[in-house]
Parts: sequence; C-alpha cells; structure tokens
Amino acid sequence: MSGLSAAIALLTSRRPVSAQTLFGANASGFTWSNRASGSTIRPATAITRARCAANLAARASVLISLVVAPAGGLHSTTRQPCSGRNRRRCRQRTLPPPPASSGRCDTTSSVRSGTALGYAFASFGLVERRRVLVLAYFFPPLGGAGVQRTLKFVRYLEPLGWVATIVSTRSRHYPARDPSLLDEIPESAQIVRTPAVPLANWLSLVPYQLGLKRVAGFLNWPDGGLGWMPFALLAALRRARRDRPDVIYSTSAPYGSHLVALLVSRLTGLPWVADFRDEWSANPHLTGQPRLLAALSERAERAITREAERVVVAAGYFRLRGLADDDPRRIEIANGVDEDDFPTSVETEPSRDRFVLSHIGTLYDLQDPSAAFRALATLGALGELDVERAEVRLVGNVWLPEFVAPPGVRVERTGYVDHRRAIAEMRAATVLLLYVPASSLAPSGKLFEYLASGRPILSLTGPDNLASRLVREWGAGVVADPRDEVAIEEALRTLWQRWLENGLPDQPEVRRKTLERYSRRRTAEQLARVLDEAASD
Repeated sequence: MSGLSAAIALLTSRRPVSAQTLFGANASGFTWSNRASGSTIRPATAITRARCAANLAARASVLISLVVAPAGGLHSTTRQPCSGRNRRRCRQRTLPPPPASSGRCDTTSSVRSGTALGYAFASFGLVERRRVLVLAYFFPPLGGAGVQRTLKFVRYLEPLGWVATIVSTRSRHYPARDPSLLDEIPESAQIVRTPAVPLANWLSLVPYQLGLKRVAGFLNWPDGGLGWMPFALLAALRRARRDRPDVIYSTSAPYGSHLVALLVSRLTGLPWVADFRDEWSANPHLTGQPRLLAALSERAERAITREAERVVVAAGYFRLRGLADDDPRRIEIANGVDEDDFPTSVETEPSRDRFVLSHIGTLYDLQDPSAAFRALATLGALGELDVERAEVRLVGNVWLPEFVAPPGVRVERTGYVDHRRAIAEMRAATVLLLYVPASSLAPSGKLFEYLASGRPILSLTGPDNLASRLVREWGAGVVADPRDEVAIEEALRTLWQRWLENGLPDQPEVRRKTLERYSRRRTAEQLARVLDEAASD
C-alpha cells in the first residue's frame, strides 16, 4: 500500500509537481487517430516530416481556396503566445464551419476550402474559436450510456466556438461498441486513443472470484480505468503542449480521468472543469468498500473539487467532498436528449396486436426489474391480462446469471444493440419499463430518451426520484414503488386497460416538454458558458 499511498499524496498535495520527475523525454505508447479512416500514426521520428507536410498542405489549400472559392466555410487557425498561469491561454481565432458540413478535419491547424472573403475575416481574427482538451475514457467507438453525454457535448460545443481534442482509449476490453456513433463527432475534433492495460482488472479477478472483494477493491482502485491513466496522462500532456488549449474538461466515471486532469492542470497551469456524471465517495454502489479505500476516495475527491475551476454535476442531489451545495463553482447540467435522434420523418408505430413491455439498457445485480415480470405473470394467472398477447423485450445485455422468465411470460432478448436500434426499440414499444432501485435518486440517463419517444412509461422508481416526478407531473405513464409488488401489479393493470381502450397512443406534448427542457443543444450551451468562465478566470 506504500506505492498507492504515495501516488495519492502526490495527487492531492498542494505542492507543484515537476514534469521531469514524472516522465522521461522519450515517453510514448499512445496513438492519435484519424476518426474517419481509423488509421493510426505512432509518434516517432517521422512526426517532423508529417508536420512539414501538413504545413505545406495547409498553405496549398489556402491558395486553392483563394482561386477556386467554392461554397462553404473557410477554417483557419492562428496561435498566440502562451501566457502562463493567468488562464488567458493561447486563443484560437477561426471562422466557424457551416453547421451542415459533413467533411472531416484531421489536423489542428487546418484550412477548409471557402471564399476569399471568408478567409480575410478569419485572418483578421473577427471570429474566435477556442479549444478544449477533453479527457473521456468512454467515447466512440465505445458504446453504452456513459458515451452519450460527452459525445453530445463535443458535437454541440463546436457551433458555439469550442473545438475539442479528446483523449480516450483504444482498448477493446470494454464490451459495448457502437461505431455508428463516430458519424456524430464534429469534423474539427481530434481524438487521441491511447492503450489501456487491464492489469489491475486481471489481478483483481482472482480475489473477486474467491470472494475476497475487499482485496479486489484495493487492486482496482480508483476504478476500472486504472490501466488507462498513465497513457492518458502522457497523451494529455503532449496535446496540451502542442495545441495550447484554453481549458481542460474531464468526465467521470471512470474517476481516474479527473486524477489525470488534476495532474495535467498542475503541470501546465491550464484551467480545468471536472464533470461528475455520477457521485464518487457518496456513490451508494461503493458503500461496501474498505474504509481505507473510502478515505483515499474522499481525499482524492477533495483534491479534485479544490483544484478545479468549475465542477459540473449531472444532478442536484450529488454530494461531493470539499464542495458545498452553494459553492459558486458548482454547476448542475442535467443529462438530456438529442432531438436529432428522434426525427419526425421516421415513424415507428407500436404493434396493435401485442402489448410489448420493453426495457432498454443493461440488466445487472443492482438493475433487476424482475418484480415487473412477476407481476405480469400474476395478472395472467388471475385472468386479468392475456399473456398470449403480452411480450417482454429486454434490449441490451442481461448480466443476471440466475435470471429466469416467470412461467407463462414471453421474454425476448436482443443482446447489445447500437444506439439507433435502441431508439427504434423505444418508439416501437407499447410501454417502456424504467427501473431504478428505491435507494437511488439517479433518474437514469435513458429517462429523457424514454420521454422524448412519446411512449407511455412504467416507472418503477422511488418517490423522490426525478423520474417519478416527471412521469407524474407530465402524465407520461404510471409510477410504482419498485419494492411494492402489489403497486406494480396495479400499475400494469392500469396500463393494460388503457391499451385495450385506446391503444396507448403517442404523447406529443410529453415529447415537446422534454425537448424544450432537456435538449442536448441547451445543455451544450450551459457547458459552453462554464468553459468560457473557467478560461477567463
């Protein structure tokens, strides 16, 4: 434990850290990739030639744009000298690309074809572009719920003047992959995909299988991203030196991304915004960890909240060590939904002959809505529901080893599907099943997509959960306590009767309210203001 304690002391210390004491001059081990082609380039001696070629190509494209002047936006980049700790870092001045552009930009200092007049405006710096260095383990082509928030931020920050360099992973050990999400990444974004050695996961696997969960917790602290942290740190420092970003943005989980951002901020003097998608030390899922690990997590969390210029939380109930609820640096930006994921031109109608109860998302030990399936079977046995016309669809991974469908209930499993297919499944459901343990206040990120789909929701959530409040207030479905199987039976009975009476039509008013309040564009505007403030302090 001496090495681990020393690492925590280094991270949480107020003393400045010397980069030379941490990294060698020839440190490597990461690649940066062209998002469109998927090719990788290893930083070696050839990088000097590559930079020269890029500069020549940029100058040639400027000359071509002046002569040909096709339609489109011209993108130019200029640099200012770095100014140290005053936080007014290296401004990027560019003319923003056209919103509907679908091209790809592979280098930071690139020039897009455009009009000579547009180039003149960009050259005089009349439009300002800033760069944000994003530390996010979960990013396309990885899939799953953890990807959506960061991806949509990066996508909708670009029209607001923020260009992103993303440090992520190229590890294939995470099971959920969704390459279709690559199409949503802006053309100006650059992605650095580093290795991630799952050494801690492998070492902790044996103790976990032997029932020694506390030992496994020590080997895997702070979380599953431990093997990614050193490579992410090297990559982030190199990109900070090369791109001179205005601000750092890190998102968790994994919480290791914040620890990397903490070091990068200290070594470079760059302002830093930490985004918590979930709580850390107060996370109810981590209550069983050893006291020493809990103390380490609390100490690291205090260092994060102390050093970050701004701390963003996904929900108001989050409790973070060292950060009061009324701290002006604390900003709540809720999860949301992208209206482009629900085009009105695509119509998917639920079956009129079958009552389809669909759950979209992964099922595991803490996410087990089996009570709803048992209630369905009970209603069928009592003759209050025709089980021959009812069906349960589990869209996503089912990690419940002992899961067995109740007798008489038809259950269809799709396995993991990409995001577009998940949205289609939502729109095709008769009723959407939302389950959150009663002890959790987390509304689940898919709540907003459920609401935007316009389909009725069976919300098995606690009374204080945001999901319960919205479903009740907006008339978006029926709510029942997840611990009360009698209440769940009554909720299903109500939905079944409504389906027999009117087929449970779409709810356009619910969709309108959701997109008005929880649009991804709106949340990106909130984050842009936070980044502006952090970069200006």
